[in-house]
Amino acid sequence: MSIWYPLPMGKHTIRATTVRLEPQDREAIERIKELYGCPSDIAAIRLALRMIARGEIPPLSPPETRTRFYPLG
Repeated sequence: MSIWYPLPMGKHTIRATTVRLEPQDREAIERIKELYGCPSDIAAIRLALRMIARGEIPPLSPPETRTRFYPLG
């Protein structure tokens, strides 16, 4: 059984989700954080999900990031 607690975020509620990751998944998250300057694991996961959903193809060279990237909700 899974229990989740809603987190109030502006006008809507974000539901918590548990994902079990394998070591290569964690390595991929770290790589995304390095390439795109994501400040957290969840920011890297959200970025990857949204890029795939938009049909974006990752660039061959990493983008220049001078500041941290925070994916928009």
